[in-house]
Amino acid sequence: MHVANFNENSDGRLFYSFANKLNAGFIKNNHIIETISDRSFLKLNRSLINPFNENKKFNEKILNTLKNFSPNLILIGHVFNIEKNVFDYCKKNNIKICSWYIDSISKEFLNKDKKRKFMYNLQYVDNYFITSSPKIFKRNKYFKKIKFIPNPVDSSIDNLKNFENEDFNFDIFSAISHGQNRGILKKGKFDEREKFIKQLIFNLPEIKFASFGMDNFEPIWGANYYYYLSKSKMALNISRGSYQNLYSSDRISSLIGNGMLVFMNKKTKFEKLFTNKEVVFYKNQKDLIDKIKYYSLNNKIRIKFAKSAYKKYHNHMNNMIITNYILKCVELNNSKNPFWHNKT
Repeated sequence: MHVANFNENSDGRLFYSFANKLNAGFIKNNHIIETISDRSFLKLNRSLINPFNENKKFNEKILNTLKNFSPNLILIGHVFNIEKNVFDYCKKNNIKICSWYIDSISKEFLNKDKKRKFMYNLQYVDNYFITSSPKIFKRNKYFKKIKFIPNPVDSSIDNLKNFENEDFNFDIFSAISHGQNRGILKKGKFDEREKFIKQLIFNLPEIKFASFGMDNFEPIWGANYYYYLSKSKMALNISRGSYQNLYSSDRISSLIGNGMLVFMNKKTKFEKLFTNKEVVFYKNQKDLIDKIKYYSLNNKIRIKFAKSAYKKYHNHMNNMIITNYILKCVELNNSKNPFWHNKT
């Protein structure tokens, strides 16, 4: 059973979301899934007279679904209003409980309120899966519950192989946003990545950029996002906030997973997962500029690196392996540990 935001109100704009890829992974591994979309349910049951009533109904729905569906596992996304009696029911009936969290855990994003919510779920779950190194929580008494998982690829969704193409409209793809659920830019909001990207564009006049989410170009989503991926031979993977050990937005899976050569800052420490012959790591903007120039002119090496990274991602970080790992951690299967286990 999976309780998360499944973006029904996005009209298919986020069909490749983390939650949807996990669902597909479980199904490909021959499991059945019952889903509850928290945001959709709460919106439909919103009460102006008694705002607490909608949360009560939400928890009643979860309990009733648990009783009717009787799952082996309840998996919780960014949902932090599940009441203690629901967790108690799961414990009493031997239903394993896991959560996932894919936002940045840097201080500017995991603020006091978000940390309180994060810790609330952490005390009740059997395992908490995050797309960053758990080491930041090393002194927390629940540290052993927190485990790293990469952002998954799905072979049905991430089905481009740009390293096989020869004709591209763009050299570099870069896309930023002010939040995927919002979908559009916030007026007056400045993203620190904009300045960095603008300087790149200024210093690389010979390079064609497909750049979205800045300068009044709205972020791109859905099939339009994959269209521009298909037209770009390389990509810049850059996330908001201070660099965190092994953190990236979930965009990384669609960039590497669709066969582009990807540039990442060394501070992300993704060299634990990819070699410098799979992903291009840069130290600073000058280093990045030099490397973009080099690889834009050396197609054989670009293709070789992009293909190697693509194969590693699809062979070792796909949604079937990741969902099997989630089940293994709560002793619901005995699959092998993936290669990224204990590399954090």
